[in-house]
Amino acid sequence: MAGGTETNNYIASLGYINQESLYKKDTHNMKRYNIRLTQSALIKAIGLRETASIDGYAQETTHPFSSTASGYYQVFSHIQNKSPMTIAVNSFNKPYVGADNPVAETSDEAGYIRDNRKMMNAKLQLEWDVPYVEGMNLRGAVNYNYYIRRQKNWRQDAAQYDWESTDPQYAGDPQLSRYTESNYYYTWQWFANYNRKFGKHDISALAGHEATYGLNENETMSRTGYTFKIDQFDAGPEATTTIGAGEGEYGRAGWVRQAKYNYDLRYFAEFSLRYDGSDMFPKNKRWGTFWAGSVGWSIDQEKFMKPLTDKHIFDMLKIRASYGEVGADNWGNDGDTYHISRFAYLSSYGYSAQGTVINGEYYGTFSEGDPAPLLSHGLLLLKPM
Repeated sequence: MAGGTETNNYIASLGYINQESLYKKDTHNMKRYNIRLTQSALIKAIGLRETASIDGYAQETTHPFSSTASGYYQVFSHIQNKSPMTIAVNSFNKPYVGADNPVAETSDEAGYIRDNRKMMNAKLQLEWDVPYVEGMNLRGAVNYNYYIRRQKNWRQDAAQYDWESTDPQYAGDPQLSRYTESNYYYTWQWFANYNRKFGKHDISALAGHEATYGLNENETMSRTGYTFKIDQFDAGPEATTTIGAGEGEYGRAGWVRQAKYNYDLRYFAEFSLRYDGSDMFPKNKRWGTFWAGSVGWSIDQEKFMKPLTDKHIFDMLKIRASYGEVGADNWGNDGDTYHISRFAYLSSYGYSAQGTVINGEYYGTFSEGDPAPLLSHGLLLLKPM
């Protein structure tokens, strides 16, 4: 749905998906809601434009979970690896006893993996063509994103039966685990642009600042060896409880400067400067300065090239030379040369419960590791571009 006027308009959309699977039992499905709203307004008198948007989704997927299968891959691999002569159900049309039986794995009596995710993203931007300064444009924007995930894993084997039996058999005891993750990040930026043409001279300049911050939190807990088939933590034995949690944050910021010039679309020059910071490094080494410059000459615009361009021998011929440096606060994955782990600039400590033996008895010991040597130099300097 869309509407509005020349100076004020909007777009709105709402979607719903209900996707089932190929399983005979409706034990695997995905349901999702999507929403998007965008609004824009222009104040012509002062040249100010405002744009706001919000979008998000809520999604839940469910799949049966047993000791032999937790997804499509296991279920269909068991189907294709089974002989057509393999018995699937007994004489009473109940799942036949045996390992990797897809009928039991997709049964509505089996456990489940229920994954629930929600995301919301919001953005506000203001852009102003300054009426008193020709060629001047100011822009500011802020973006906020929030995400939460809750996953519940109830592993339970469906009952299986001998050929002439109605007595259920179970492969193992149920177990329950939960995983919760939430994170948010926001980015805000402002830029000033100036573009003017004076006769055959074109000039442009840009200056701006951008910063971003993010926080992630997660928790896990599980219990095994359930006696009763009740998919709640209180019903499980406390002795088998495991709990884990984690938290991480990050932040980056940067200042940008750029200037461009060209004369008659023939001679070009450009210079840029960045001052970037990252909290992946120690406080006194988080900022680095990086610059780049280039010059160019469009030879095809010269008069002596006209005979060649008219005959399309050279439609475009340009010479350009440039040099630049760029910084990076991370690169690739674990094991890569420039990959950096979080807080790698700090000394690490380890504990071993059996670190040493004194008089025939084990004693715990602590060990200290050195911080990553690369991080003592601050932002990584990559090869000139």
